Amino acid sequence: MQASLKQIETFLRLAAVGNFRRVADMMHTTQPNISSRILHLEHSLGQTLFERSTGGVQLTREGRGLVPHAEYVMKAYAAFLDAGGTQGQSVLRLGVAEMVAHSWLPLFLKEMERRYPNVRLELEVNRSLVLEERILARDLDLAFMNGPIVDLDAVNLDIGTVDFCWVAAPGLVSEIMPVTTLEELSSLTIFTPGEGSKPHIAIVERFSRHEQLRAKIVPSNTIGACLKMAQSGIGVAGLPRYFVEDALRHGSVCEIDTDWTPPPLGFTASYMRSSYDPVISAAAEVGAQLVNWSA
Repeated sequence: MQASLKQIETFLRLAAVGNFRRVADMMHTTQPNISSRILHLEHSLGQTLFERSTGGVQLTREGRGLVPHAEYVMKAYAAFLDAGGTQGQSVLRLGVAEMVAHSWLPLFLKEMERRYPNVRLELEVNRSLVLEERILARDLDLAFMNGPIVDLDAVNLDIGTVDFCWVAAPGLVSEIMPVTTLEELSSLTIFTPGEGSKPHIAIVERFSRHEQLRAKIVPSNTIGACLKMAQSGIGVAGLPRYFVEDALRHGSVCEIDTDWTPPPLGFTASYMRSSYDPVISAAAEVGAQLVNWSA
């Protein structure tokens, strides 16, 4: 009995994840099917590749020795498909940060449909912290997120940076102008992107440097809610400039010029190198080509 490509792919995924159930979820099949593929592969090779335990599996010495050879096979197969323009039916589990969903995501989805009509996308919009966890757990294939992911197996393609600014309702701005310093801004309620996000952390750290700046900082998991609060005149919001451009143009908010704004936020198309699916890297490249933060 010869080893199949599907068995080799399963071997690599199990080596990376160490859990039959999670590999089954990744490959859209059942746990018994994953177990069967590994057993058949071990039988074909005449070697035990994994040590089983209640907590999962670990590679044996023989299994570790086969990993680079299996990687070579899968990379060669991916290159073969890419050169031949062959794209079979597949599923791409895509995670995106809200900032991406509010900008160029529709352009990306249209281009993916044009280039890869046989690829079905499963979309998740979430915080970058959550997306990173799900990429590392192999619960997502690709994420457009505030990166990079720091992991030896992670691939991070640069997809640009997003500038921030302070905005508030025109009525509030007319009351507080001229506001030019953080000390003056600290008397207002300040709305930020979600707790634990890099913009929120930067704002909290900046205000906490000075004991006298006892600002009321309110994080929100959606930047849309932050903008609504600013438009209502409740306080000011630190938001991506591209996201508030329409609101600024229509006059529902005004920009506040201060001596400090949150630093630009870098974004990446991130995935795990050991995924061995050419569609994932191809989709990441499409995102890197299409990124447009003013879309």
